[in-house]
Amino acid sequence: MDCVPCEKCKLNGKMQVRGLATAMKILFSSDELSVEDFTKTDIIALINFLERLSESLQIFEYFHDHAKHKSSQFEITKLYTALAVASVIGLFGILSDTKKKPSRQSSKPASTGKRDKLE
Repeated sequence: MDCVPCEKCKLNGKMQVRGLATAMKILFSSDELSVEDFTKTDIIALINFLERLSESLQIFEYFHDHAKHKSSQFEITKLYTALAVASVIGLFGILSDTKKKPSRQSSKPASTGKRDKLE
């Protein structure tokens, strides 16, 4: 993303990629995830990614249905939007449930890796 000259485009692109990475981390994680596994930036990027994905699906459905001259596109758009909202609500439910659990005491020292520099 550093090859793009526009700063706004760089920021939006990096946020979308980070949101996608966070979604993949949730989907393909083999162990149980907790709040400590995510940074604030990860959660914000995920919500931003879901919003952009929902908007893209709405636009796709609009043009798809417009090309076929159908009037049922509104129902499909509502379904995709409801799916995106339910995903976000489910994510917050998972995060709030893990927040209530007592935190595990970690014997690992604080890392100074690339993840900390992104925040």
